[in-house]
Amino acid sequence: MKRAAFFVLMLFGSAFMSHAQNYYPGESGVVEGDGYVYEHEHFLGKMIDLYNSDNRFVGEEMTYDGSTKIPEGTRLYTSLSVTNDEMMALVADQFSDEQKSMLAKHKLIIELRVDPQTGRVADVIFSFTNVSIVPFTRIPIDVYRRVELALKENMIFTPTAESRRMNYFSFIWPQQF
Repeated sequence: MKRAAFFVLMLFGSAFMSHAQNYYPGESGVVEGDGYVYEHEHFLGKMIDLYNSDNRFVGEEMTYDGSTKIPEGTRLYTSLSVTNDEMMALVADQFSDEQKSMLAKHKLIIELRVDPQTGRVADVIFSFTNVSIVPFTRIPIDVYRRVELALKENMIFTPTAESRRMNYFSFIWPQQF
């Protein structure tokens, strides 16, 4: 009897997982929120980049004095307004406890594109796998929007003279929940 109940639960759970809302289906597209639009691009068959349509540097390569060759050893910033733990918390705090539990074994790649003239975050790009066992596609767009706004408001870099010669610089990390 226990075995049959377990089988029914597994079957129901699998059906639920396969029918859970995917907010970013297809090859690419847009998702509209309350006054904002995000784009999602699928690449390599299993990856998604998700970003605000208003991003300044999407489609641009990072350049240094107009060249795509960044000198080796270029130091990008001297300080950051938050610690690593605070940065992780800025992101995690935007997710519900249920969402964090669902995401616990997975990593969300977050890329910030920083304006080197101001040290402010200009763009936020979220990258995640588009497979059924990785649940990032089931997170509504308003959560990603809250993350973007929290990062833009709280993360301020002190750029170096070298980085000011760039059009932008990237700061990337794997977010764990």
